[in-house]
Amino acid sequence: MNKIDAFHLKVIAIIAMFLNHVGHTFENVWNPPLWEFTYLTIGLLTFPIMAYLLVEGFFYTRSRWKYAGRLFLFGLISLFPFHYLFEFNWSFFNPINNIMFTLMLGVLMMMACEKVKNHFLQILI
Repeated sequence: MNKIDAFHLKVIAIIAMFLNHVGHTFENVWNPPLWEFTYLTIGLLTFPIMAYLLVEGFFYTRSRWKYAGRLFLFGLISLFPFHYLFEFNWSFFNPINNIMFTLMLGVLMMMACEKVKNHFLQILI
């Protein structure tokens, strides 16, 4: 039996995220069971897969600051289409629901946990 590697996980996450976005975009047009399948069932697979790949990438990257910087850059790039498609009435520089900023904060928190040696502070972080 073949094992699932990081490439296959990325493909699964991309397809799940695409279905999540399609379901979110057309939630008022489609019927509720189809919306639940695309948005709530398949689409919610994306974050756990991405979080797992983030932690794996954190331990394999050479420069963690560049890793966090790339996530920030892609967060800025994805802010434009997200804002105009879903949250047009909100303030533009409100990075709510942007997974790239969330993942970047995860990298920064893992970097902080590495620097702190006190286990209580690590749990607090």
